[in-house]
Amino acid sequence: MASAKGVMLQRLVMIKFPMVLFRFYSRLTRGKTLGARTAVFDDNGRVLLIKQSYVKGWQLPGGGVDAGETMREAAIRELYEEANVEPLEALQLHGIYSNESKFRGDHVAVFICRKYKQGVFTPNIEITAAQFFATNALPVDVNAGAKARILEIVSGNVPSSDHWDA
Repeated sequence: MASAKGVMLQRLVMIKFPMVLFRFYSRLTRGKTLGARTAVFDDNGRVLLIKQSYVKGWQLPGGGVDAGETMREAAIRELYEEANVEPLEALQLHGIYSNESKFRGDHVAVFICRKYKQGVFTPNIEITAAQFFATNALPVDVNAGAKARILEIVSGNVPSSDHWDA
């Protein structure tokens, strides 16, 4: 059985170190980066959140847009990769946000999904949990940007800010 220190070192080497290198490379080679996240709501109005092994707190499922991919295609791919969710209808765009405070030149598109099918979620080295939460009982450590977007969607309001964390 691996020790806690061994597991932490393995995560650092396999996840965090490549992420640091990726961010450094991206800053040197890209003017802008794009991400896509999706707010998935079940029939009870609960929202799907995921926990990544390399970032603290709960997040909306999502990630970077690959070359040759649209933001919507990236959102669909990330939903499947991170939570084994497959949309059954076109994703609705909620808004696009600047994420300058975390990563220079980064922008995040947020989509909404209400009809989907979900297979069995299996934790892995990147995604340690995927769970639905009542929107009025979100985890204390939910990402500020994710929380703001969820509250906008649930209230039916237009985006309150053009910035992810506001």
